[in-house]
Order: sequence, then C-alpha cells, then structure tokens
Amino acid sequence: EDRTQSPLLVELLQKKLDTMAGPDRVRAKRVFNDFKSLLPKTIKVSELESSDFEKYNQKRQRDKVSAATIRRELVPLVAALNSASLSFPSLKKYRPPAIPRPAISKLRKTRTITFGERRAILEALYAPARQCEAPAKANARHETAVFLQFALLTASRPGEVAKLKHTDVDLYSGIVQIAGTKTKYSTGVVRYLVITPTMERILRDRISKAPGEYLFTPNGRVQARMYVAMKEACEAHGIKYGKHDRDGVIFNTARHTATTTLVQNQVDTKTAGAFTGHADQTMTLHYSHPNKQTLDQAANVLEQEMGGDFEAVLRLDGEEVPSDFENKRSRYA
Repeated sequence: EDRTQSPLLVELLQKKLDTMAGPDRVRAKRVFNDFKSLLPKTIKVSELESSDFEKYNQKRQRDKVSAATIRRELVPLVAALNSASLSFPSLKKYRPPAIPRPAISKLRKTRTITFGERRAILEALYAPARQCEAPAKANARHETAVFLQFALLTASRPGEVAKLKHTDVDLYSGIVQIAGTKTKYSTGVVRYLVITPTMERILRDRISKAPGEYLFTPNGRVQARMYVAMKEACEAHGIKYGKHDRDGVIFNTARHTATTTLVQNQVDTKTAGAFTGHADQTMTLHYSHPNKQTLDQAANVLEQEMGGDFEAVLRLDGEEVPSDFENKRSRYA
C-alpha cells in the first residue's frame, strides 16, 4: 500500500470503536488509549511494527496485569488491524505485523485453604471490634467473614456471592439459587442448593442487615474494603495472600477448597459438578447421576467442614454456640 496515503492509527481505532457498543466498547476504548499513549500521535497504520505491541505488553506487565488479561486486551487491537482494509480502501493490501502475545503459564493456581487456615482467617475476620478500630472497619471485617464463609459453604465464585439477592433465597423451602458468573457460558446457569444451618444463620443475618437488593454487597460487586480485610486477616497469621502468588489465598480459593473437599469426602463427581456448577465434566460424570439425596449429602459435607465450629465466633443472634473444633480436629490428627 502507499504509505503516504495510509490513515493514522487514531483514525482506524476510532472507526473500530464506532462499530462497538456496551461493555466491549468501554474496554476497547481503554485499551486503545493505553496503546496510543505509547506511540507518536501521528503514527500511521502502515508504520506499526511488532515492537510497538511489545511496548504495550511490557507496560501492562509493569502494571502487574496477568498474561491472560494482556492477551484478552490485544483482541480488539488485532480486530481493528484485521478490519483495516474494510475501513480504508488505501489499506486494501495491508497486512498487520506479527503481534507478540505473552505466554500463559500452564501452572494453574491449585491452592486450597487448610482447616487451620480457615479457622485462623475466619476468627480474625469475625473478631469483635478492636480498641481504637473504626466501626466501619470492624463492620467491613464482619461482612468479609460471612462473605468468605458463605463461599466456602456453597463452593461459589466471589462474583456469585456478591450478586446474591434477597429474591434468590427461599428460607421456607430451604433453597438458595446461585447464578453462574464466570463466563458467557456459565452465566445463566443456575444451581439450587440446600440451605444448611450455618448458611441459614448467615442468610438471616444478611436479610436483616442488607439495605438494598443484594445480600452481601451494596452493588453486586466485591468491595475494595473486603479485599483489604481479607489480606489483613491472612497476613496476621502468616498466610500468603494474592492472586499473583501461586500459593496465595484469594476469595476464589474458597471455591477450590470446597470443591476439593467434596471430592475428598467421596461425593460422586456428577453431584459435585451439579453442586459447583462446573460445565467442564469428565467422562466419569456420564456414569453417575445426582439426586436430592446426593445433593443433600454434598451440602452436609460442606456444612460439616466449613460451618459449625465457626458459629461460636459468629454469634449472629447474640447467643453462644458450642464449638465442635476439638472433635473436628481429631479427624485430622
């Protein structure tokens, strides 16, 4: 193509934005602005080189963004370049440069929260207000405690607990419905779980205290103060915290922990899949089938492992609840 007739990069990116709408457009606009900030304002599309995209990769790595996120952010940039010939006749023969993409580690975070760690973290979060601690901070700790424990009891993703609404809970029937939130494939998948005693205490507490439609958060999203409280509770007991550390604990570790617990307690894989809402199931799942009895079993396993002994700290109704910590600890000896 004639480089002198090549349009500016900003013109091509704007053309692409004009074809987008909603959240996709918002994300693409942010990526485009970040990319443009690294290059001369008058750079033409035909002048782009692979090294320009490497600059973007390096910038996002300095921002401590994961390789998977960077690869997703490159998608609208690649799409804009691939549509260049459709947007500008002068780019009919244009071929984009090779675009480097950061490698994604095949080592997945497989961390679970041990029984001792669960007890330490939850006791730190449920602890009464400390001397000189602001009421708002103490309240944030307590909200984080019930949020984390509910995730443990239901094998839920943090986003699923954050989006739980009053209308999702039927205390009369003893059922709570949890909608999948991870991807477009899991969104819309709803699982119905039996409400166990600890879940009921937590839900009644949140129903009485939550002012809006959501039970655990004000807007359906995990709050920054909850991340802070979780980090402080972990670090207070020497437990690694953070998603960028393979051994670090985060809210989603609760889901890994609960799922692992179900399997280790011989809940069949079909039932475990129905309980957790996993879409990717192995061939084993075709040879066993969940029913009400096995779903009740799955709920009871997590109640025994994740509930009960922490209720003594909870004291939602103001009364002391006997702890079975010593009995449970003997099973791990």
